[in-house]
Amino acid sequence: MVVLSGGSDGEDAALAAIVRSSQDAVIAKTVDGLITAWNQGATQVYGFTRAEMLGRDIAVLFPADAAEDEAARHARVAAGAAESGYRCRRVRSDGREVEVVMSMLPVRDAAGRITGLASISRPVSEEERAHEQFAALLDAAPDAIVGLDDAGRVVVHNRRAPALFGRDDLQGVPVEELLPGLHSHPPAAGEGAGEAVSMRGHRPDGSVFPVEVSLSRTPDRPGTALIAIVRDVTRQRSVEAQLRESATRLRQLADNVTTVFTLRQLDPPAYLYVSPGITPLTGYRPEDLYADPTLALGGMIHPDDRAEAVRRRSAGDLGEGSLVEQRIIRTDGTVRWVRASSVPVPNPHGEPERVVGMAEDVTERVEAQQRLQAAEAEARAANEAKNAFLSRVSHELRTPLNAVLGFGQLLERKLAGTADEDAVHHVVQGGRHLLSLIDDVLDISRIEAGQMSVSLEPVALHEVAAETLRLMEPIAATAGVRLVPPEAATAHVRADGQRLRQVLLNLVSNAVKYNRPGGTVVVRCEVDGDEVRLDVVDDGPGIPAEVEHRLFTPFDRLGAEGTSVEGTGVGLALSRALVELMDGRLAHHAHEGGGAVFTVRLPVARPHAEPAADLAPVAVAAPPTTPGHSCTLLYVEDNTANVEVMQAVLGLRPEWAFVHAGLGGLALDLARAHRPDLVLLDLHLPDGSGVDVLRSLRRDPATADTRVVVLSADASPSTIAGVLGEGADAYLAKPYELDRLLEVLDDAAAAAAGRRADAAG
Repeated sequence: MVVLSGGSDGEDAALAAIVRSSQDAVIAKTVDGLITAWNQGATQVYGFTRAEMLGRDIAVLFPADAAEDEAARHARVAAGAAESGYRCRRVRSDGREVEVVMSMLPVRDAAGRITGLASISRPVSEEERAHEQFAALLDAAPDAIVGLDDAGRVVVHNRRAPALFGRDDLQGVPVEELLPGLHSHPPAAGEGAGEAVSMRGHRPDGSVFPVEVSLSRTPDRPGTALIAIVRDVTRQRSVEAQLRESATRLRQLADNVTTVFTLRQLDPPAYLYVSPGITPLTGYRPEDLYADPTLALGGMIHPDDRAEAVRRRSAGDLGEGSLVEQRIIRTDGTVRWVRASSVPVPNPHGEPERVVGMAEDVTERVEAQQRLQAAEAEARAANEAKNAFLSRVSHELRTPLNAVLGFGQLLERKLAGTADEDAVHHVVQGGRHLLSLIDDVLDISRIEAGQMSVSLEPVALHEVAAETLRLMEPIAATAGVRLVPPEAATAHVRADGQRLRQVLLNLVSNAVKYNRPGGTVVVRCEVDGDEVRLDVVDDGPGIPAEVEHRLFTPFDRLGAEGTSVEGTGVGLALSRALVELMDGRLAHHAHEGGGAVFTVRLPVARPHAEPAADLAPVAVAAPPTTPGHSCTLLYVEDNTANVEVMQAVLGLRPEWAFVHAGLGGLALDLARAHRPDLVLLDLHLPDGSGVDVLRSLRRDPATADTRVVVLSADASPSTIAGVLGEGADAYLAKPYELDRLLEVLDDAAAAAAGRRADAAG
């Protein structure tokens, strides 16, 4: 509060002189804020002259954003309050703002009435600003900073210190309460903080926590003898403990597993760590690799793998690492396989500096793989041998069967209507049954070898089923079994027509053979979503549950080999394989009340315009009505029985002249000499292959256009495709159907007659 003095004129003059000469801005205002006094210091601080400011409102010095707050402060002082030592901003005459320290008091008269306001202000100095910035830095520091006097009491501290020690204020607190034993650690000599000392901090609640303390002297700061910087290292110590525990566990793991772990330095080359597992794996000790880092790529690696190991390591060290399986030679001379991997560890600049390695013994796995590969190779060789054997057996069996069926079919024609007709019929049927068994065995072999192919197209399932039942009707009648066909339907399946007939014949044949006299076999067709379901149901004795799991095992007849029912145990296995080749499923389940149900499921298909065309029966070849000119047949065959059969067959076609060659070379000579209208060529000849004869015929201009039909017991699809690719006009597998052979002869005779007619015309 300022009281207007009632002193002498001399005193008033002295006071006025002091105000005028003061470097601080001294300003007097009315209660309403009009300036009544302005000294020279005010001019220096704010730039306005006394003449410019007398009578003006003090608000002209207020910044726009602070005008409201400053007006409120003036109102408080005008009401009798005093504002001392506060900071505020004012606007100078040049428009710049200046930060000042100001005190403002009410002015009272002798009676105590407020007659105005007086303020004293000065600009904030750079030293004050620096001190404030430094104080802000200290308060923002994450560490506690305390100043101690000579008695060891806290005289100054930053904001962090009370929070660290769990107190509201540390002023005057003995440092021994905070950091017991601090006096035993002398501060560093000279300026600067000394090395950090690990200690225990104490809080009033009794809790203790780890800290690091740095002490320094402050000789130039009155009242403060020491400065202590205290850092809470609780988290750091916890992390360090966790790291130590982790390192211990990793070391224990690395030291106690058979896998070998290494840490290798690239430059200069050195091993920084090698786990003890190196010894049981290689016979070398970790110390051996510490002493000689080149040992890992030297004597330890098998000589045959060394160059590749060096190349992979060099590439892996500078790239993304490596993974290799290689052989090593132990110190005892034994060879082991190891799987070694490495991963580069970069330095802060991203350059490879170290390499983490791992190696494990994989000898047993590698040797097992080698044994497996050897077994697979042996199995492939055995399978190839089996296929070759089956192909050869097929040829050897088909050759005599050709004679049996050939003569049998001729006798059927000759003895038709005689007492011997049934006997001959049984001979032909037996031969055909044996041929069917041979074909089944070969089909199983082809499926197992992945050589069986199917041609999928829409097939009318009910027609195939009806045809199957027609074929099986005589056999069922003989066995006393009734066949029930499916109801009329228009369902089509996506299948191979020939193979589907083969499957249904197998299933219906089994249902008849293993049924009982008076039994029934029912065939049902039903569309089930995207599939067509076909059931073959019998009411025979059924299949015992204890052998059901062997039902589709090739050559396993489930004990039926001790009965009078003929079979090989191949039919069901072959049927399932064929159905699966056609993207279907074949399953069995017991029939209620006895018997068995075999279910075939195949995908539904949209029918062709003429869906039953593929089921049209093949017409039996009839003798030509006009034989035309005599034709010549060259038959290349070394088997006498087959030659006799062919001669007998030509008795049904007397227009054909017969020329026989038992050797391939002779066949070529006879072909050039006789210019035959048809050559029937066997593939297996004493002096070479029938394929070579075919090639020679096609190369010779004199015989290049001669019709050649291969007649061989080798019925494998690959052989047939290969022979047709060499230029054969057709391929007939022995034993052949007589009607099909007569059809070939008639077609060739008709073509020959046409050529002669053209030549004559």
